[in-house]
Amino acid sequence: MIFLAASGLACDALKDKPATKAKAEECDPCPKCDEGASGAKTAPAKTPGLCDALGSFVEATEGTRSLFGDVELSRPGVALADADRIVDAVQKVGGAESAEGAVVLSAILVRGRQELYTTSVSSTPKAPSRRKDLERYLTAGRLPEASTKPEIALGKKLAEYLHADKGDEITVAAMPNAATVGLAPSVRQAKVVGLLDFPGEPVIDNEAGLALMDADDIRTIGLAQPGFWSSVRIWYKPGERAAGVLKLQEALAGIPMVNYLTLDQSLAGLNSLRPTLEAICASK
Repeated sequence: MIFLAASGLACDALKDKPATKAKAEECDPCPKCDEGASGAKTAPAKTPGLCDALGSFVEATEGTRSLFGDVELSRPGVALADADRIVDAVQKVGGAESAEGAVVLSAILVRGRQELYTTSVSSTPKAPSRRKDLERYLTAGRLPEASTKPEIALGKKLAEYLHADKGDEITVAAMPNAATVGLAPSVRQAKVVGLLDFPGEPVIDNEAGLALMDADDIRTIGLAQPGFWSSVRIWYKPGERAAGVLKLQEALAGIPMVNYLTLDQSLAGLNSLRPTLEAICASK
């Protein structure tokens, strides 16, 4: 889902009126006012707009890649019990730099008595190089790790909604349709160990918000088996993604059919707006 915002304030009417301290303060931050009521030049306030969004395309692409990879393989509605086999194949035959299984859980996050939100909780990468890529976006703390007590990291937007900060505890529970049939999902208290400012927000909305946990903790909450994987994420070396995608069919020969989603497809809606934004911004 894509969000673009443009805003402006109209203070022009204040220019021809008697100067007062209150009005001067009101007009100063207005981007349309070249002068404050006192006659002093004021700098236009920085307000987000269409052209600001343009600069976020590259950042959104790199940020999304750091977590979801260049290509993501899945069988909709079916767990990848053969994820290890797929990972081995795409690394040996498919030209991948790295690949690993991932778990995603539709969950309810609760803090206190009033802050409640539903979102997808995704597993953090295991490979040190992949974690290092993701750690660039940490603004506080660290990424979640396997622990005796579940840990969670939140994106900036989700943390603000939940009024949560590093060190706080929140309740995490699987959505009813995400749990094992016939069993109620377990509920766990998780400690917020990290906060991330994921690039692209609010230009690209990472579903309802970004939440990360260790794969084993996600399985525990969803009552899933140890071999359960939602998908396999694949990373290629810079410039080798296109060639790698062409090798996927060869790499997956003999493996029951899986669907794949490339990074470009994930950002298709965002990229489709690029020409329009470039034209608008170039004309200003």
